[in-house]
Amino acid sequence: MGTILGACNGSGSTTSEGSSSGGPGGTTEVVPTSGVTEAATTAEPTSAGSSTVGSTTSEPATTTGGMAVTRRVFITAATFHGDLKTQGAGSDGVDGADRLCAAAAAGAGLDGSWVAWVSSSSVDALSRLAADGRWVLLDGSTEVFPARGAIQFGPEHAIDMAETGATLPGGETIWTNTDSFGKNSTDGQNNACDDWSGQTGLAAVGVLFDPDFGGAGLSWTDTKQPQACGGVHHLYCFEG
Repeated sequence: MGTILGACNGSGSTTSEGSSSGGPGGTTEVVPTSGVTEAATTAEPTSAGSSTVGSTTSEPATTTGGMAVTRRVFITAATFHGDLKTQGAGSDGVDGADRLCAAAAAGAGLDGSWVAWVSSSSVDALSRLAADGRWVLLDGSTEVFPARGAIQFGPEHAIDMAETGATLPGGETIWTNTDSFGKNSTDGQNNACDDWSGQTGLAAVGVLFDPDFGGAGLSWTDTKQPQACGGVHHLYCFEG
């Protein structure tokens, strides 16, 4: 999945020969983390990206010697109904979603392994991401999340670049059934489209542009307006 080129100097900074490339044979940049501590909180962050006061549970972040490995993320150009298992020919709905991401990446000539940002009754989206990752768009430079522990505060830039390199409009919606903490959403009657294996029921969706925030906000993963599983929406695909 690329060669790690960074090396820490005595002051903890990193020198690098290049950043990650969107295409095959791209390099993987390693950057120092800023000590973001990953913890599950009982209070949900506000749309401005700050967290209300709440207790925390111990879930320390794992890093590679204080370094973060640069990985890529994109939104699929195609849209899908809620039965991701069938469309992706997966062993279950989440596996089907992963296969749809992998197929999109392969079709665009992207190397690496990819997982879909979806949750089900048995797995949370956040738990499927690399603990030492930071994520950028396919241009290799636009930072989306500086660390996994920062995901709960929302993206620094909308995940609006598809595997083709095209930028999608802000109103596009994405299947997730995942709240801002990366956990499976159980709000209302959400059932993640029978765990992404059917076209009945409801599932949480995200949107690229958060109108209340005026940009990329917490609605990137959950608009709080679940959609019927017969509708079609995009997927977010994270490099693993």
